[in-house]
Amino acid sequence: MSKIYEKDRLYEILHPIVNRLIKNSYSRYQVCGLEKLPEDGAVIIAPNHCNTLMDALVVLCSRRERTVFGARADIFNNKAVGKLMTFFKILPMVRKRDGLRNVAKNRDSFDQVIETLENGVKFCVFCEGRHRPMHSLLPVNKGIIRIALEANGKFGDRKPVYIVPSGIEYGDYFRFKTTALLRHGEPINVSEYVREHAGENEADIYRGLMTLLHQRISELITYIPDDEKYAPRWTLTRILAKREGSLEQRLLNNREAVDRIMGADEGLLERASRFEGKRLRAKVSFKSFGHNHPGLRLIGRSIAALLFLPVFLFAAIASLPMWSIALGVTSGMKDKAFRNTGRFGVYLVTFPIMVAVWAALFFALLKWFIALPLFLLACVSHGTYYCGIEFFRVLASDFRLAFNRDLASEYDSLKAEADRTL
Repeated sequence: MSKIYEKDRLYEILHPIVNRLIKNSYSRYQVCGLEKLPEDGAVIIAPNHCNTLMDALVVLCSRRERTVFGARADIFNNKAVGKLMTFFKILPMVRKRDGLRNVAKNRDSFDQVIETLENGVKFCVFCEGRHRPMHSLLPVNKGIIRIALEANGKFGDRKPVYIVPSGIEYGDYFRFKTTALLRHGEPINVSEYVREHAGENEADIYRGLMTLLHQRISELITYIPDDEKYAPRWTLTRILAKREGSLEQRLLNNREAVDRIMGADEGLLERASRFEGKRLRAKVSFKSFGHNHPGLRLIGRSIAALLFLPVFLFAAIASLPMWSIALGVTSGMKDKAFRNTGRFGVYLVTFPIMVAVWAALFFALLKWFIALPLFLLACVSHGTYYCGIEFFRVLASDFRLAFNRDLASEYDSLKAEADRTL
């Protein structure tokens, strides 16, 4: 039986195809800091976990090389799903909440991870232990430190063991075709850390590494402390942060805004909470605020909508099987964070089938010079459909804001006060 880290011919064929489909699921995708992944040792990639399986996919398509992942063990309870996960080089990781008896099952997975690292294949695990769609960070789970220390104990004298803190940032946690940014930070040389803290007991080494990893991941994302002030602080961040530049620049803009709003007084935070409540009730997107000439913007976008409508309708019809199945699959999901995973899963399975259907229909019924452009448009119809949904959603929001001047005035007043006092 082959090892999970070894080359697999079918996997190697499918990997670049899946990578392309993953990138197609985002309107913009950016990776920063790949050069920070060490090549001289065993590497554990440790990102934050905010968007279920999409987080793993964002990491997967950032590199051409194989990466072995760790995922919650209960996903493997279904045998068919378990085999699929193993094919995609994902190992089951039992969490404390799964019961102490089950945690013992981690031994086999840990042994496979350490063997993977020893053979030069990188391992990725989400060190918070569970996902949460927030611009914050849960405490680091001990499991990742245990893996790193066991690997160091086995071969650290020959090959240094690194943990690379990584940050994943989305434009939106719940909307398909949003943006995705992956940033790798400065690696933590676990082997060196252990040598430098040789006089400390094991508990202190665990605690020190967990604290260091938490700190370094928090520096790579939009990080707002998770307390009762989180919601109004995030609202103020969205009001103050500039929405321009690359995805990394937008992240840096967010972080600069967070640094400012951490000094906000209770009065400003309360105003932000009231504004957010009114905005949500009015169903107005943040994308509709902050424009110098909202009237001209509304006219321009309305004209663009009329011109785009035929393309959108074609995309909606061409990709109907994909988005309608996805709608059926995701509509019953209680955790909204799983919906993009469900949408991508449907896209991954149905896209190759639809390519064959489109080719058969267009080239059988039409002359090639007509069939070819229609076929190419159909191949991008899935993404065009979701981009269109977002465009029309924001356009509808623009109209609502145009007839809600009180909300627009309150936004301008709140932004002016924040700019003046922070």
